[in-house]
Amino acid sequence: MLHTLVADNCQITEISGPFAVAMGNLKTLKLRFNFIEAIPYVPQLQTLTHLDLSNNLISQFKPTINAIRALAYLEILDLRENPITTKFYAKKDAGWYDCRETIVRKISASDALPIPGSWKAVDRDFRREMKDKDFVRRFCYRSVLSKTNLKILDGLPFSVQEREMSDEYIKILAKRKQINL
Repeated sequence: MLHTLVADNCQITEISGPFAVAMGNLKTLKLRFNFIEAIPYVPQLQTLTHLDLSNNLISQFKPTINAIRALAYLEILDLRENPITTKFYAKKDAGWYDCRETIVRKISASDALPIPGSWKAVDRDFRREMKDKDFVRRFCYRSVLSKTNLKILDGLPFSVQEREMSDEYIKILAKRKQINL
């Protein structure tokens, strides 16, 4: 029984219904650097605990969020570098990678040099420079997903404070209708 599938950079364009049925026991699915635009069949992967679809072409907010919210056991999700999250996080340039909590600069294929700092620190600095509209959209995106079982979204853990604040701010924004997600 297959529990982990990694198919990075394989020119995959969709997660099909037959694939989702056949892979119903997967715990971890990593399909980074592909051409996936939508994830309508992901809810059939009910046993997933880790889903990484970073660096794809996912652009529709509501269908994507609805698909993710249907995954009751999902704890780790990465959607960075998709059109729906492009302005939410610092860019990961071709030579930079986040590896757990250490930023690593790729020196060569076989040698990596750790750089002081962490993805949290990079993100903190990036948030300070964000446009207000993008900051609010990111906050709403994270707030909606904080109501799931997720522990880590896009490389950042949900803090207790973030979860507590999200309900209140979503109510305020819904009343004002000042943002169109």
